[in-house]
Amino acid sequence: MLWLDGDESYTLRGHLRDVSADGCSVVTLTRIPAPIGAIGAPELGIMTRFQVTHCRRDRLMQVTGLRFLASLPVE
Repeated sequence: MLWLDGDESYTLRGHLRDVSADGCSVVTLTRIPAPIGAIGAPELGIMTRFQVTHCRRDRLMQVTGLRFLASLPVE
């Protein structure tokens, strides 16, 4: 996953779950620091920008809901 914070960009490793046409949930050990970003999972056909809709801590894991904003072409 790539997220954008002004001119800075970062990557994050996590597990996608509950993928739908409108968005998905991500489970990771670290917090997603920016409310807008882009997510890429070519093996699932997902290349899109997202907006964070909710975050919750479940023990060591961070569960984050993402709403897809605009699709990008899968390369």
